[in-house]
Amino acid sequence: MSEQDEIKKSVEQKATIIKLLERNEGLRDKIKEMLSNQKEDCLMKNPEDLNLQGLDIILCAGNSGMSRKIQTFQRLTGAPKEAARISHVAGIYKHVDMKTLHVQESTTLNKFNGVEGVQMSLLPQWLKAYDGEVWIRQLCFYRSKEFYDIDGQFWLDHKDDPYENGIPGAVELFLCGLRLHRAVRWINPDYKPSLTKEPHCTELKAKRIQQHGLWNKEIAINRMPPWVWWDKIDEWLNVPISEPKKLK
Repeated sequence: MSEQDEIKKSVEQKATIIKLLERNEGLRDKIKEMLSNQKEDCLMKNPEDLNLQGLDIILCAGNSGMSRKIQTFQRLTGAPKEAARISHVAGIYKHVDMKTLHVQESTTLNKFNGVEGVQMSLLPQWLKAYDGEVWIRQLCFYRSKEFYDIDGQFWLDHKDDPYENGIPGAVELFLCGLRLHRAVRWINPDYKPSLTKEPHCTELKAKRIQQHGLWNKEIAINRMPPWVWWDKIDEWLNVPISEPKKLK
């Protein structure tokens, strides 16, 4: 069969498929569902392809009402447009003896599992359930046994900690967004913002990185709004970090 005949046959086959789809709406919907499932399956494989490790950073641009408010507030307070999309920060948790990847985060009531505060979820299920866009930023350093010991203890120390709440929690989140501590430090370089016991999302992640000694300067761990994690933190780390890679 000549090349021209093969092209003609291919065109005829595609035309036949289109006619069948037009006649059979149920078949068309079924094919759409199959393609959608294939897309989700591919999405779930991406994290494995990236060789994610414990402490890698998860950045989220949520679609919920609260996420939209955070995004708007960040834009109004001067965050760059691209970075201002980020409304939530979490991290990868990986046990030394297991390949399973978890998402470690502090959040308000999680509709996915009904849990509030500091928690962990399996990464594939979490990704599938999260309503919004998700990126990963990989921290490039060797994870020793000591790293896993420290990281495991950090989880035991903070699991089930409640999320920021009440008036102190609201004030904490507001001040985090404004980052007024920078102005205070012009006058008093040793100033450290007071901490509440309940960590918000970026505070938990910043504290976890601090636990491993990866900040290269004194960091106000409760004054790091989500947008700074897009690229601003690069200059504060003493290990290389990747550009954001989209997972969803």
